[in-house]
Amino acid sequence: MSLVFDTGSMAPEERFEGWQEAAARCFFPMAIRRATEPFSGRIVGHELPSIDVVRVTATPNDCLRTPGGIAARDPEQLQLHVLRRGRCEISQDDRRDVLTEGSLTTLDSSRPWAIRAVEPFELLVLAVPKVLLRPFGDALAAGTARTIPGDAGLGSLIVPFAFGLADRLEDGSLGDGRDELGETLVGLLRALAVDGGERRAAPTPALLMRVKAHIERHLGDPALRPGSIAAAHFITTRYLHRLFEAEGCTVSEWIRRARLERCRRDLADPALAGDTILAVATRWGMPDGAHFSRMFRAAYGMSPREFRAGCAGLTA
Repeated sequence: MSLVFDTGSMAPEERFEGWQEAAARCFFPMAIRRATEPFSGRIVGHELPSIDVVRVTATPNDCLRTPGGIAARDPEQLQLHVLRRGRCEISQDDRRDVLTEGSLTTLDSSRPWAIRAVEPFELLVLAVPKVLLRPFGDALAAGTARTIPGDAGLGSLIVPFAFGLADRLEDGSLGDGRDELGETLVGLLRALAVDGGERRAAPTPALLMRVKAHIERHLGDPALRPGSIAAAHFITTRYLHRLFEAEGCTVSEWIRRARLERCRRDLADPALAGDTILAVATRWGMPDGAHFSRMFRAAYGMSPREFRAGCAGLTA
């Protein structure tokens, strides 16, 4: 589905009012002030399952997301703005920056912002529901209205992707796979939160608690690894390791300690005396008996057999 609005098909005196109405339909209520006469502009929009892609071309104007507009309607989006041509001054909260050709920024629809286009411009706006960006939505929202260069780092991936997606949606050259491309953008934005310079997301206690709970539930799975844990929480392995920096150990060490403690508990339990040592180790994700014995001795100063015998002597 696409939306096209072009002031070229309207009488000059009707263009700006038509532009305001079209912008509100395509995005949400905004206050727009034209900076030059005559005003002209064009909007081409496309809806994908997870994102909206809009190309805006216009003469200079000021666009403001106001408290009144937010109260009237808020789609709760994080918008990625990629400037293809022109120069724009951007601001949100206490942050201000200048967007130049080939650079990008983000804006949060739920808080006031302002964009001032100081010359004719072409801007791509890719809007993503904030709910899809969890657990990085808050980090991205806290770093809006900061210019990200499009010729380095993740910007060098995002900018050509955005331009190519908009161009191919407009010329109709994308096939059925177009509906999956929104997920690619969501992934890029999550990556930007993790590795975006000043925008880098700080590890959150709530996420760490969820990760630890996930580990506890899957200790018996020998395939439990940092990569699978990160994938289950839609984060990178690098970010997962950052979460555990304050714990004083790596993710793998945390898993190993938790497994050994469960084995130690079961070996000390008289009710499980009939279980072999290998059965106990396998139950907690360590099916290699020799490897388990070495880890157990390193952790507790004795072999599993010696530990179990000592516990049995105490209860005899």
